Amino acid sequence: VNDLVPERLPEAHKGSSGHLLTVCASAGMGGAASLASLGALKSGAGLVTACVPNELRDRLPGQAPEIMTVTPHNAPEFFTEEHADYVEQLAAVRNAVVLGGGLGVHSQTAKFVQHLTKHLEGPLLIDADGLNNLDEQTLKERLGAAVITPHPRELSRLCGQSVTEIQENRIATVRQLSQEWNVVLLLKGAYTVIGSPDAKIFINPTGNSALATAGSGDVLSGFIGGFLAQGLSPLHATLTGAYLHGLAAECLIQKTDSNNIVASDLFEGLRLARNVIKA
Repeated sequence: VNDLVPERLPEAHKGSSGHLLTVCASAGMGGAASLASLGALKSGAGLVTACVPNELRDRLPGQAPEIMTVTPHNAPEFFTEEHADYVEQLAAVRNAVVLGGGLGVHSQTAKFVQHLTKHLEGPLLIDADGLNNLDEQTLKERLGAAVITPHPRELSRLCGQSVTEIQENRIATVRQLSQEWNVVLLLKGAYTVIGSPDAKIFINPTGNSALATAGSGDVLSGFIGGFLAQGLSPLHATLTGAYLHGLAAECLIQKTDSNNIVASDLFEGLRLARNVIKA
């Protein structure tokens, strides 16, 4: 992982370190966009733009001043299919996209997610409500590289297997679906399983129960999305983001002697984790 983490060259500038677009949030769930966007910046992305509904522009919960926000016309509380073309234009001049956290599951939002999944050609990570608004056929029709990061229930809805079936056969399920859907698939849980389209399987050794907290998945999406924007392949970005996400939690527990954290604590944990892998 230390070899995979992008290094800042002496002549680097913010534009050379990647620009991520996060397409997240709806009314009442703005924190997802804030956590994913800041996670990308903390992972080293030079620029992050959050595309959010009108209600959240410049008003993300706990918004870091480094996060830029944009909004399509007439999207007061959530996204619909009519906003997809605007997001496509934004994505065309960014290095990667994170789609899903806090979008909600409105019927019109499902068409928005499905349109973007099929038409965005650059590196794309889909998580949370991005997956909840997606169907298997749309995922198969995608042309570009994609990373999906479901927990077992999200994967169950997408593939039709029960949660029990998935949990009893985590490696076999991930291997099969990552090939069938041509995606890098990260199945969350204790000992996260990551599969690539060429049938390779990786089991992440880091992490602990402190990660079982609201917003932890949004931070993970930001970490992976940030590495995608910096030019790592979908597989390498996923491996690096997952490893450091788990190690961040381990470092925090060692520091505080408590497994009760909030998701935003992981940003400090990431700094500690980066120091550990460089030691």
